[in-house]
Amino acid sequence: MDDIYDAYGTPEELNLLTDSIERWQRGVIGQLPEYMQVFYNALLDIFDEIEEKLIDEEGKSDRLFYTKEAFEQERGHVASAVECFMKQQCVTEKLAKEEPWKEVDDAWKDINEGCLHPHPVPEPFLTRVLNLSRVIDVVYKDNKDRYTHPNLELKQFVASLRVDPVPL
Repeated sequence: MDDIYDAYGTPEELNLLTDSIERWQRGVIGQLPEYMQVFYNALLDIFDEIEEKLIDEEGKSDRLFYTKEAFEQERGHVASAVECFMKQQCVTEKLAKEEPWKEVDDAWKDINEGCLHPHPVPEPFLTRVLNLSRVIDVVYKDNKDRYTHPNLELKQFVASLRVDPVPL
């Protein structure tokens, strides 16, 4: 979604996508460009699946309601994780920005501990997952979005790895 809004979509296409997301209906999919139809259909599938898993004893899912509501902001842009967290947990923006980083730290502890114990999953698969986690950590560490704004820092990381590697 981020790439569609930041890089691929024209303003007219993005208005159509935003309107479609606000409706949460499959019937509007034909109004979207083909590449957005695939994304929009997958988005609705994901939310349908999540909704099935989050339904409480009364047969409703408040969490999903808040998430969908957050998509329908006046500014016409998708809700950020911080905005969703603020609304769901009724916390300040400062706390909503700090909490995910605490969860990341805890996740790294779990990952590292998991690597120390035997497991039934093949090692090559685990190595790929661990390496992907490492890449994501580098790209988003220190509250930076080096993916959207690679500028010089991420380019230097890649160059040191691929252009000027340390010989072993």
